Amino acid sequence: MEPMYNQQKSPPPPEEEKKDPSMTEKTVQGIKEQSQALYQGAKSIMHRNESSKKSQRYSGPFVTIIRKRLDAYFAITVRSVRDSVPKAIGFYLVRAVQD
Repeated sequence: MEPMYNQQKSPPPPEEEKKDPSMTEKTVQGIKEQSQALYQGAKSIMHRNESSKKSQRYSGPFVTIIRKRLDAYFAITVRSVRDSVPKAIGFYLVRAVQD
C-alpha cells in the first residue's frame, strides 16, 4: 500500500552555538562535583566502618571492667528503686486520706 500523503522530512533545527558557561553556572557545576565527591567519600567511610565492626574483638580485662561497672550501676539503681517505692506508696496513702 502506498501512503495517502507524502511525508516530507523537516530539516533538523540548527544547532545553537555553545556559549561559555557563566560564573554562576561554573559555581553550580563545581558545587555539584564537590558534593558528589564528598558523598562518595562518606559512603566509602561508612562501608569500611561496617566491615571493621564485625571483626572487632575486645580484650578480657576490658570486658571485666565493663561488667564491674554495669554491676555497680545496677546495684545503685536497685537500691534507689527499693528506697523510693515505699516513699511513693506512703505519699499516695497520705494524699488519699487527706482528700
